Amino acid sequence: MASVVRVPRLTDPLPRSGSCVAVVDHCMYVWGGHTQLLFEGDDGMYPVEEGLHDHFIDAYDIVHNTWLQHSISGDIPDLGNGSALIAFGHLLFLFGGWNDGDFSSDVYCLDTVSKIWEMVPLSDESIKPSPRYLTGTVLFDDLLCSFGGVGSPVPNLQPGATYTGFGQYGFDYGFGWNNEMFFYNINDRKWTIPHLVGQRPPPCGGVTFTMIDTHRALLFGGRQESGRVSSVYIFDFRDLHWSSPFKSTLPDEPWPAGRTFHTSCCLVDHMEVGNRRKKNVKVSQKILMLWGKGNDDKHCQDAWLLDVDTMSWKLFNLDMRPRMWHMACSYHTEDNRTDVILFGGNIRRRSQAEKHVVTGLTILSFGVLTLKQFCLECIRRHRLSLQPVLESCPMRIRSLIDDYTEHFSSV
Repeated sequence: MASVVRVPRLTDPLPRSGSCVAVVDHCMYVWGGHTQLLFEGDDGMYPVEEGLHDHFIDAYDIVHNTWLQHSISGDIPDLGNGSALIAFGHLLFLFGGWNDGDFSSDVYCLDTVSKIWEMVPLSDESIKPSPRYLTGTVLFDDLLCSFGGVGSPVPNLQPGATYTGFGQYGFDYGFGWNNEMFFYNINDRKWTIPHLVGQRPPPCGGVTFTMIDTHRALLFGGRQESGRVSSVYIFDFRDLHWSSPFKSTLPDEPWPAGRTFHTSCCLVDHMEVGNRRKKNVKVSQKILMLWGKGNDDKHCQDAWLLDVDTMSWKLFNLDMRPRMWHMACSYHTEDNRTDVILFGGNIRRRSQAEKHVVTGLTILSFGVLTLKQFCLECIRRHRLSLQPVLESCPMRIRSLIDDYTEHFSSV
């Protein structure tokens, strides 16, 4: 069961979508994307998109429930729309992305202590991905592992990979999808091409690629030549094996529709899953998948929970306006609870003058609440009916309740 909490709006950063996020220690860093500014025209107000890449980086302090803005310097990336951001210790690695029509294949590194960006020089330039964005990227040991993406035609495809252009849709912007896979070694500063086995997914972009235990990652959704899909693939890093696709086989089987620009987050720390299983302790990994863009080019209205062990989906009821190109990440606490932190994205506008790029940060908390948290949540939900009783409580108790209600109000 999940409880929904919300951070006050007063200190939110600019509304944005298409950004990338990653957690270092107890801070969620947000980079890039685009926002909207309202301008007045002949027919009234209208929104105009504007890219975000400046000399600051926003960070949400999860423990202290506050937004921070840090000055940064160095080789500041002039991109961030559809990039991949991966945390490795106190370092953040940024790969790929798009800005003003240009794709990137460079790797940038931000030291979150010194707040200095570096465009990482490669020790071997002979192997390097072509410029791309909307890849699926995860961290395995000291490897950044990137799959697929959207970009310009790939001049020298790696063995077993293919490239599909956009021309079959009646337009040709000079780019398309690929299903290449690259490993970037953080310590050696070089890319390698793994020798894959199994059923490599078709060329795609806008997928989610999520570590589910110490050695496996789950690929879901994305845009392929056939449209937006809802297939699931499992990649095993031990033998570099892609599974056959898991997909709906029965007419009445609960299964999400195809989508892209969605998010997927683990509800159990993937490292903890592996450690428990080594001790023969049963643990079930679940993935929370939220919204996205469907084959009708509209917002997907649904959210889902995937049980990885049984590969079965279940609808997840969430009373929020659906989004696409939003950001989400998991924060696992020491008491085996997980917070899924949602920020930004695009909503469907109710009027021409309404910005569809949103702000506001929402936290979905999964796991067993402490007795204190349980009591405060019950009081918050029934505060109106309990008001006469609360007024007679000691000042310390009332202050505690007021703080909880202010910082964790219902959506």
